[in-house]
Amino acid sequence: MATVREVVLEHHKRNDQTWNVKIRVTHNRKVTYIDTTHYVSQKQLRKDFTIKDTFLLSVINPVLDEYRMKISKLGSKLEFYTVKMLANFLIKGEVQAESINIIEFGWKQVEILNQAKRRGSRDNMKAVLYSLQDYFSGPYAPITEIRAKDALGIRKIP
Repeated sequence: MATVREVVLEHHKRNDQTWNVKIRVTHNRKVTYIDTTHYVSQKQLRKDFTIKDTFLLSVINPVLDEYRMKISKLGSKLEFYTVKMLANFLIKGEVQAESINIIEFGWKQVEILNQAKRRGSRDNMKAVLYSLQDYFSGPYAPITEIRAKDALGIRKIP
C-alpha cells in the first residue's frame, strides 16, 4: 500500500527562514520525497511542523488527490514498483526503462509462481534469474542492458 502526504522537514530550513513543502511518498515501508514549488514560513506552521495555512492546503490537496488516483489506477501493478519508481511515475506519469531491474522483477514473479504452486515454471524462472545474476555479476540488471544480440555474435537477418 502506498501513501502520499504533505510534509515540512524541520531540518530543511533555508537561509530566508522558510521551508520547502514536500510530498512524502511511502511504499513498502520505504520513503522518498517529492519537492514542490511551495514554501512556508514559521507563521504558516504549527509547533509540530504541520501546515496550518488553509490556502496552501487547498492548493496542495488537489495534487495529493491526483497522486492518490494514479496510485489507485495502478492496482496490482503497484507491487512491482519501488518507492523511487513510484515517485517518478507520480511526477512524470511514466516509468523510465533504465530504472527497471529485471532480476528483482523476476524474483517477484518466482514468488507469485511459488504461491500458485507452479513449481515447473518457478524452477525455469529461477534458472534464468541465476544465469542473469551470473552474467551481470550481481542482483542488479537494468532492463535496458538486455539485448537481442546472440552471445555467439550471430546477428539476425533483417
